[in-house]
Amino acid sequence: MLANRGPGSPLGDVSLRGIPSYPALILAILVASSAIDDVQGQAQQCTHYVAPTGSDSKDGRTLNSAFRTIQRASDGVNPGDVVCVRGGAYGPFTVSRSGTPTQPVIFRTYQQEKPIIQAPSGVYNVSGIAVVGSFVMIDGFTVRGGDDGILIYGPAASYNRILNCDVSGGWRRGITIWDRAHHNTVKGCRVYDNARENWPRGIVTLNGVGSWGGGVIASSQSSDNTIEENYIYWNHGEGLTAGSYVKSTVFRRNVIADNWAANIYLVGTTDAVVEDNVVYLSNEAKQWPNCVARCYNNNASGIDISIEYHAGDSPADFRIRNNILVNTVAGIRSFINDASFVADGLTLANNTFVNNESGIFFASPFQNVTARNNIILQDHTGELVYFADPRGTNAFSHNSYHGGKSNPFRWGSESYDFQGWMNIQEPTARGTDPKLADSSIIPARLWNDPSLPEVPDLLPSRLALAAPYRLTPSSPAIDAGTSQDAPSSDIEGNPRPRGAGYDIGAYEFQQGNHTTFVDVPSTHWAYPQIEALFHAAFLGGCSEAPRLFCPQDGLSRAEAAVFVVRGLRGGGFLPPEPESAVFSDVALEAWFAKWADALWLDRFTSGCGTNPLSYCPLQVHTRAEGAVFFVRMLRGADYLPPQPGRLFYSDVALDAWYAKWVATADAEGLTRECEDPSQRTDTNYRPTDGLTRAEAACMLAKAKDW
Repeated sequence: MLANRGPGSPLGDVSLRGIPSYPALILAILVASSAIDDVQGQAQQCTHYVAPTGSDSKDGRTLNSAFRTIQRASDGVNPGDVVCVRGGAYGPFTVSRSGTPTQPVIFRTYQQEKPIIQAPSGVYNVSGIAVVGSFVMIDGFTVRGGDDGILIYGPAASYNRILNCDVSGGWRRGITIWDRAHHNTVKGCRVYDNARENWPRGIVTLNGVGSWGGGVIASSQSSDNTIEENYIYWNHGEGLTAGSYVKSTVFRRNVIADNWAANIYLVGTTDAVVEDNVVYLSNEAKQWPNCVARCYNNNASGIDISIEYHAGDSPADFRIRNNILVNTVAGIRSFINDASFVADGLTLANNTFVNNESGIFFASPFQNVTARNNIILQDHTGELVYFADPRGTNAFSHNSYHGGKSNPFRWGSESYDFQGWMNIQEPTARGTDPKLADSSIIPARLWNDPSLPEVPDLLPSRLALAAPYRLTPSSPAIDAGTSQDAPSSDIEGNPRPRGAGYDIGAYEFQQGNHTTFVDVPSTHWAYPQIEALFHAAFLGGCSEAPRLFCPQDGLSRAEAAVFVVRGLRGGGFLPPEPESAVFSDVALEAWFAKWADALWLDRFTSGCGTNPLSYCPLQVHTRAEGAVFFVRMLRGADYLPPQPGRLFYSDVALDAWYAKWVATADAEGLTRECEDPSQRTDTNYRPTDGLTRAEAACMLAKAKDW
């Protein structure tokens, strides 16, 4: 956009005796979540194969006769075909053929291997993956380089799904939806370090290019596209953009951070929904030095609204709700760029703005703005509300304000203190500290740079990043909002209201009887960990009606696979269905087959027996085995702990196979607080006892440093 704008354990040999089997439970959130994503992939058998060792002169019908290039497979696909691609490096490919609503064309990774699409960088109009057909699903690909990493292009490009991708190094853009493409979805992707044309950041201002791209961009009359549950960060232009003449775009449940220009940009677009996102600048990004001579660090806003190149509709009809925006220049901002306009229609409801330099900052004319139930909390001295040119009818009610400059409200040409604001605009406003869990926290940087400490490859979940901005029990924002324009659920998906009234901000407070599981009240020792893991889609319950967690029941090996795989891959992760059985006692149709397979492929289990290889899915995990799994989750599959010289636990012999694992788990803080309080009065670890579901949840949360 315009540059002038601002295995160490012998687990396979351990015999588990004397422990009753725990019934296999289909955990609702683990099996049913992301059902739409899974239904197209789980029962599909590969019809074509591609491998680095293949040949395009073969028929591609088996692994032994695989094609060499994905393009060769793409040229011959028909509705219902599934192209399975083995790990390795491949060149760019275009999908011009189409599926049908009931028989999409699917390109996916073979098992959990990692195919990488390598496209040239610095070459315009060459994409890593281009989709110009319809009803196509691209699942699990890594893309490096290209003008666009992934491009969905043209009016025929519709009802396509880009899932679970990793896109970086795009010259101008990471993922682009362009030229009337419609009803497409980008979901579960990681999009970062794109718009390399503008690296070092701001160099386009010196080269005379005058523009930059971004992470994910929908533009040029595209419509009805959904961008959801992605990580979009450290792109050297915008983060997530709905551009010129775009209509009916949905941005939901994304993490959008540290992008060069606006993190979210609504530019010449109408009818957009922006909801349940976490948007922020880390301190490292905000303090990033000027990158080249005469280059400025724009320090992006959370959400920007404007028009560029005199192209696009006047911004209108936006619903922005349940977002958390932290440490940006302005939580939401509108401004005149190179074309005058009057924006018309904005509902701003139940957002939480934390320590941005300004909260709501409208430098351009805006009319018909409704702002209700928002928290605007600042430790900076900027404006809480800046509305330079209000037009038409505007309504502010039940918002909570705290901090800012001495007269932090600007309406037209006049500035006001809080009492003056109540008098002229919002008598229902609240002017007290909303008492969030910890508003001083700035979410972590997700990207790496040689000058900074390395960050973990496993990204924190959206809800973990958002957790510091929950309401505390003493918050005056509880039950203080209005039902008018309030969304029906909060950022975690909890229904509104939960108490006597609607809460202010992105969270609806949960306390006492307002718990997820009937058998895990707020007084339960593992309540915080179980609730946090459930809401971050790491685990589910043992019963839906009533909703139970069964905290004292033993954790079966089938369930443990889910805990560990999601602990490694992130909340909401759903592995592909295996094509062949690894373990003799895990049927392919079993709900846990994909989880046991994923655990095997990740080298986190060698099973429970050999000849034949078996997994013992219904057997309960011991506490000794739990130490192994969670230490490995924390330190990596190849980690082998040192042999301890002594142990805190009196019932763990130094020559026991699990002694080093228990010692390391204890040193990492995974054990002593992850036991029922009644059993913490002695120094026994009880290594052969079954690991309870509550203990496992606690250890998983501790391993994730929650």
